[in-house]
Order: sequence, then structure tokens, then C-alpha cells
Amino acid sequence: MKVTISDIAKAANVAKSTVSKVLNDSPKISQETKHKVREIMKQMNYTPSSIATGLARQSSCNIGLLVDMSKESEFLNQFFYNIIGGIESVIAPLKYELTISNVQHSSPEGHFLNRLVFSKRVDGIIAN
Repeated sequence: MKVTISDIAKAANVAKSTVSKVLNDSPKISQETKHKVREIMKQMNYTPSSIATGLARQSSCNIGLLVDMSKESEFLNQFFYNIIGGIESVIAPLKYELTISNVQHSSPEGHFLNRLVFSKRVDGIIAN
């Protein structure tokens, strides 16, 4: 069973909002409390939910790369992997992740927009 922010708060004997502030390194929380809560997180193998974090920050920290898989010769070209590596070298230090999405011409226009952008699964897209 996944450890939640509520589990951490209960174990640390603090409010859920305090745990949230520790996660965001709020200056309003004492170093002693931050240390205590972080130790409990480590002991309980707590991993923040990327979905919850994204909702709170209104950001997915994800960039979408749109690829037309019907153009197999382009997709299998070694240069394509250099492009992916280049993109990741720029976005990784910014704590963004890359999502590659297949966008074939036979798909209904805008389908990927609904799935990725409007549903806020990505903060931006790269298309060729």
C-alpha cells in the first residue's frame, strides 16, 4: 500500500499542511521539523504523487514530443535519438520529463491536443 501524506503527518505528529510545506521547503517551517518529517519520509519510503504535485502546482513538469510513427524511416533514423537526447539535456535540469506520443495522420485532428494539452498531461509540445 502506498504511503500518503496523511501517513507521514500522523507518524510525525504534525498536520498534513506541515508535511506539504516541508515538501515545498517552506521557510515557515523550522529546520528541526523539516528534519524530523524528512527522516520519517525516508523511513517510510515516501514518494510524493506526481499527479497531486502537478495539481497543486498546476504544472505537469512534462513536455510532449509528437512523433508520426507512420514515417518509420524517420523514426528509425539515428538522428532522431540525438534529437531526443538533446531535448532531455535541456529539460532534465529544469526537472521536466519527456513524453513521446504517436501522432499518425490517420488520427482525428486535435486528438493529441485533448489527450495531452487540454487534460494538462503536458505543459508544452514539440512537433515536427
